Amino acid sequence: MISQLLRFTNPSISVMVCGHLSREELDASSLANCIINIFGLSIDTGFSSACDTLFSQAYGSRNRELIGTLLQRALCVVCLMYMTLVCIHLNIETVLLLLGQNPLTASLTSEYIAYFLPGLGFDFLFLTFARYLQTQNIIQPIVYSTFTGTVFNMFAQYYFIVHLNYGLRTGYDLLEFLGCKGLGAVQEIIKVPLGLFTAVNIRVGQRLGAFDPVGARYVYFTALTIISIVALFTGLPVVLLRHYIPYMFTSDEEVCSLASQLLPMLLLFQFLEGFAGVSEAILLACGRQSLGAITIFLGYYCTGMPIAAILTYQTSLGILGSWIGLTIGFGLTTMVYTILALRTDWTKQVKQARNNVTEISSVYSTNNINEQYKYHCLDIKNESADASNLTLFEQSTMITENLSQYHKMKFSKNIKCIELTSNYLWFKCIIFFIFLILLIISLYIRFFYSIPLWYTYCNEQVNSLDKSSFCIRIMPINNYLLQSNNNITHLLMDNMTL
Repeated sequence: MISQLLRFTNPSISVMVCGHLSREELDASSLANCIINIFGLSIDTGFSSACDTLFSQAYGSRNRELIGTLLQRALCVVCLMYMTLVCIHLNIETVLLLLGQNPLTASLTSEYIAYFLPGLGFDFLFLTFARYLQTQNIIQPIVYSTFTGTVFNMFAQYYFIVHLNYGLRTGYDLLEFLGCKGLGAVQEIIKVPLGLFTAVNIRVGQRLGAFDPVGARYVYFTALTIISIVALFTGLPVVLLRHYIPYMFTSDEEVCSLASQLLPMLLLFQFLEGFAGVSEAILLACGRQSLGAITIFLGYYCTGMPIAAILTYQTSLGILGSWIGLTIGFGLTTMVYTILALRTDWTKQVKQARNNVTEISSVYSTNNINEQYKYHCLDIKNESADASNLTLFEQSTMITENLSQYHKMKFSKNIKCIELTSNYLWFKCIIFFIFLILLIISLYIRFFYSIPLWYTYCNEQVNSLDKSSFCIRIMPINNYLLQSNNNITHLLMDNMTL
C-alpha cells in the first residue's frame, strides 16, 4: 500500500510545482498527467495485475520454476506494449487537436509527455518486477525503491524547475470546454487505494494455488473490513482540509475554489473505489478478467459517462455534473463487483487455479491426475463436493495430505517439454521488428521533422512586452536570448536610419 501511494505521488508533485509557474503550464501538466494515467499508468497497472493471477497461483502451488518463465514472458509483453504506447504518445498533439483542444495547451502537453516517456518505460519494468517480488512476499525492496525515487523526485523537481528555471519540460482537452478552472481542479479529486487491491489479489491467488478455498474466502472478508477503515481515514482528512489542500498545487483562487467544492466527493469515491477494488481483486485472482472488463465497460462507459455528459452539457452543473454521472456509473460497477465476489464458488476456483498452473507448465496431465488421484474435500469428479460440514482443522489436515501426495505424484511423472516451432518464433520476431520500425519513425517525426506549435508561439512573443513566462523556461535559453538580441539590434538600426 505504501509503494502504491508513493508511486502515484510523483505525478501530483509535478502538478504542484507546475501549478505555481503559470496557467499554461498548470493546464498542460494536468492534461498530460490525465493522459499518462489513462494511456500509460493505468495500462501498466492492468498488465501487471494480469501477472498477479498467474504469479501468485504458481507460487502457491510451489512451482517456482514456472514463476521465472512467466516473468520472462511478462517482460516481453510489457516491452511490446510500451513501444506501442510510445508511438501513440509521440503523436498525441495531433489527436488532441482533432478533439478540439486548445492548440497551445495541446503542444505543451505533447512536450511534457515526450519527456516523460523514459519514466513510463521504467514504470512498466518496475511494476513487472514488483509483482514478481510481491507474489513471493518480498516487500521491503519495493518500498525502499519507491521511497528513494519519490524523495529524489521532490528535490529534482524543485532544483530543475524552480532553481534552474527549466519549467514544464523537466516537470514532467477533453475537459478544456469546462474552462481552465475545471482542468486545474480535476487533479485534486482522483485518488485510488490500489495498495490493498494488490495485496488482496496476491494473497487470494496464493491461497487458490495452494488449494486452500477457506483461506481465500477469509482473505476477502478481512479485506472488506480493512478497506472501510482505510477509506475513512484517507478520505475524511482531505474533506476536512478541502479549503487548504488545493493551495499546495496552485495559487490560482478560481482553481482552489472549485477544487474545494469537488473534494467532498472524495470520501464517497474512496468507499466505492475501495469496495470495487477489493472485489475486483477477487475476480483477477481467479482469472476472471473478462468478466470484470465487461462489468466496468457497461457500468462506467455505457452508463456513467453518458449521464455525466448529459449533466455537464444540458445543465448548469458543469464539472460537478460530470463527477455526479461518473459516481453513478462507478457505484453500479461497485455493486456488481461485490455481488460477483460474494457469489464466488471457491472450490471451483481452486480447481481452476490448479488447471492454470498445469496447462502453462505442461509438467503433468490433468486427465491423468483425475484418474490416479481424487481429492476428498475438493473432489474432482463430484462437482457438488462441499467442505462446509468439516471443521477448519479437518479441512486444513485434508488439504495438507492432498498437497503432499500431489507433489510426490508431480515429481514422479516424466516432464514433457514443448518445443517452440521455428515458424512461431519467426512470427514473434516479425511483430517485434514492426513495432520497432514504427517507434523509430515516430521518434524521427516528433524530434527531427515537425516544429512544435509552442516554439512558433514563443518566437512570435520575442518582441512583445507581455511575454509569456513559460517561453523563457521551455525555450532553449541561448537561442531565445540570441533571437531577442538580434531583434533589438535590428530595431535600433531601423531607428538610427530614420
